[in-house]
Amino acid sequence: CLDVLDHTEIGSFRPRAMTVRTIGNQDFMMVAGNIWQRTSRRRGYWRARMYTRNLTTGGSRTCDIDGGHFRPQIAHLWSMSMDDGNFLYMGNILTRNIEGYAIQSDGNTYCPVDPNRDRHYVHDLNAAVGGTSILPAVDIEIDPDDGDVMWLTSYARDNISKATIVNDTTVTLNATKGSWGRGDTTDDSDVNS
Repeated sequence: CLDVLDHTEIGSFRPRAMTVRTIGNQDFMMVAGNIWQRTSRRRGYWRARMYTRNLTTGGSRTCDIDGGHFRPQIAHLWSMSMDDGNFLYMGNILTRNIEGYAIQSDGNTYCPVDPNRDRHYVHDLNAAVGGTSILPAVDIEIDPDDGDVMWLTSYARDNISKATIVNDTTVTLNATKGSWGRGDTTDDSDVNS
């Protein structure tokens, strides 16, 4: 273990998702979650929180993200992934959509520009390869070699899919693999297509 982050160091919140990405020659980590904000003796609400760290230099900060689309997104956050320094993408278990937030660097770490989403990819349970929608998504990973390619898992459809980002609301669904059950999902000649 190279570094241990104390609960108070990340802002005393409950982490829900984390992403690590190499941009240029530096490694960056972003952790999102929520913290209980007490408003009275018996009342309060969950505030969205984010901790970001440059793993190469050790610099870190918290991001001001409570509000806009972020608070409800964090409440049901399942996974997140950042591209090459432009967007942070999040998978929401409740909506099964993918949300994208513009991020920017302060020279040392990355944070969302504001708590309002900049990209929104709505799922379609009947999405097909070649179409412009994603399948209901639970997990997301941005391809490390191409920031416009999303790899998604779908609990509802029991598969993994690859989608290419076209613009802020549209993707092209390139491929899907998997199915429910224990049988073969494809023949051997199809595995690497």
